[in-house]
Amino acid sequence: MEIKFAPADQIQRIKGPNQATLWDSNLPLYTTTPLQESDAYSTAPTGPLSIHHSNPLNTCPYSTKIFNISTAGDIIYKLLGVCIQHSAPQLNQEPHTINTYIHTMPNPRVYFDITVGGHPAGRIVMELFADTTPRTAENFRSLCTGERGLGRSGKPLHYKGSTFHRVIPGFMCQGGDFTAGNGTGGESIYGSKFEDENFIRKHTGPGILSMANAGPNTNGSQFFICTAKTTWLDGKHVVFGQIVDGLDVVKAVEKVGSPSGRTEKPVVIADCGLVDALDSDDELRAEVDNSLSPIDVVSDSHTPLDAILTKLTSNTTELNPSEMANSQSEQVLNPRVYFDITIGGQPAGRVVMELFVDTTPYTAENFRALCTGEKGIGCSGIPLHFKGSTFHRVIPGFMCQGGDFTAGNGSGGESIYGPEFDDENFINKHTGAGILSMANAGPNTNGSQFFICTAKTSWLDGKHVVFGQVVEGLDVVKAVEKVGTSSGETTKPVVIDDCGQLS
Repeated sequence: MEIKFAPADQIQRIKGPNQATLWDSNLPLYTTTPLQESDAYSTAPTGPLSIHHSNPLNTCPYSTKIFNISTAGDIIYKLLGVCIQHSAPQLNQEPHTINTYIHTMPNPRVYFDITVGGHPAGRIVMELFADTTPRTAENFRSLCTGERGLGRSGKPLHYKGSTFHRVIPGFMCQGGDFTAGNGTGGESIYGSKFEDENFIRKHTGPGILSMANAGPNTNGSQFFICTAKTTWLDGKHVVFGQIVDGLDVVKAVEKVGSPSGRTEKPVVIADCGLVDALDSDDELRAEVDNSLSPIDVVSDSHTPLDAILTKLTSNTTELNPSEMANSQSEQVLNPRVYFDITIGGQPAGRVVMELFVDTTPYTAENFRALCTGEKGIGCSGIPLHFKGSTFHRVIPGFMCQGGDFTAGNGSGGESIYGPEFDDENFINKHTGAGILSMANAGPNTNGSQFFICTAKTSWLDGKHVVFGQVVEGLDVVKAVEKVGTSSGETTKPVVIDDCGQLS
């Protein structure tokens, strides 16, 4: 048999002998390797097909995945972020021939419709990291839909009607206790508690979605949404998602919190559920086609959105304030800068960005200095300053590009180090809206141009240097996005009226 891992725009019906063809994105062609004796596989017209590809292919991320596929009928499985559509062999087919489609699936998105003090506050949309934490993501997804019915407590396994019982401004918003409502209850779809899945994802900033717990391996239904960066929680709480829309709603929730965690007004999940995912090949193909367009300072830039930092709290335990202070003192304090934006000559608000000096100090310093204007005149004879420059290219659902303070059209700009400087590293990824990254014209061609992502475009990882993220004012970025077009031209001028450093 043959299994082909391919991008969504190359899905095709596959029939073949005893071999596996593995897609490797780092190679121009497919890598084909025979199944080894250690690979367990068997086929029958109505029996199971089980493949464990143990051949060590370091370049193929799927080389050690296990797929258990029933051949009883046409079934779609989603296992660890991979979708397998299997058509069962018919009686007139050869017994060892199956037809398989395989392509990567997008992570599911769910929503909360929030009320504060009985009044609608808006919708929060969250992406769940089924690709890295499938078990934890599935627990949360099912609790959003309520599809599992009643739990062991006799209450519906459903977040609908439950509250955010603990909200600490500058830290996090905690909810998910649909049995007791005070942080002592809740249960998972797997039973009362389940184990920590992994700690791959980190608590990086506002909007991060993580599991609250009472110690190792005590996950239930309680969760928290971070409103600040709290990296000391890494390795203790499982990060399984992030907010992709509605961070302003989280801020509204945060405003009714207190240092003790009690809320001034009830914060209720009035409704919740699953956001419809892409479910047609045409849409999948379109998504991939868009991703093939390169981003550079002269033409198109594509950058994803994944902007979020983290802080966590437990079900029954409180964070020690002294521990929090000690943890923060040990960390590098990343600087924050701001843009005051006008659209069509009218004030639109302030965008505040954290610069990742801890991971990209050289690139972050370039951007910081261009915000303050402290470096004076550049090689072009124009001030090295973003003030007065425009967002010259805005593509809705993609990104907002600016930083060309010499030409204003995407062909100019310069860094504080000279016309261009090298790519520093690609440690940070293009994970979603609010991500701040360098526009370029190819490897090692960074200048002053940058872009703010408004959607996830991970195919830019390894090509553009991510050096910061929006921590306040994502609503302003959305306002900028609204005057963009598919060509990138803006219907109204978008100007950085003022800029500088906050901390």
